[in-house]
Amino acid sequence: MTTTRALLAILSLLLVAAPATAQTPEVNQPCANPDGRTVVSPTARFTGTVETPVGAANEGTTGDAGTYIIDLAGLPKGAKAKVDMTLSADAVGLLTDYDLIVNGFNAEVIGTPETHTFTNVAHCATYGLGTVVFFGTPLDTLTLDI
Repeated sequence: MTTTRALLAILSLLLVAAPATAQTPEVNQPCANPDGRTVVSPTARFTGTVETPVGAANEGTTGDAGTYIIDLAGLPKGAKAKVDMTLSADAVGLLTDYDLIVNGFNAEVIGTPETHTFTNVAHCATYGLGTVVFFGTPLDTLTLDI
């Protein structure tokens, strides 16, 4: 009986003295970016001018606005983000209508600014953006904010 008590006392001391191991949640690592695309994250947004397409009214001439990677590095794995993409125009003319094309989809909203909102965006999601002009002038400046 004494041996059993001694073993139990030693075992309880070992359990109390053992350091607690906290589970550190796994976090996303930075996205691979071999093509040098623009990276957008919760701490590094993008605002800049993009190509102003020039074409006849209602022709639907398109322009390239780049490809963007949504990087959620540092957030827990599986985290999702809400991403707003806004195209605005510093218009020279009174009538302007530029649309933002996202991964080939054009919501064809009349007027600017035009905002697309995406919820549940995954880590390292890639978005190809473009613009299309229905009314505008070559002197209009288009600004993209992500």
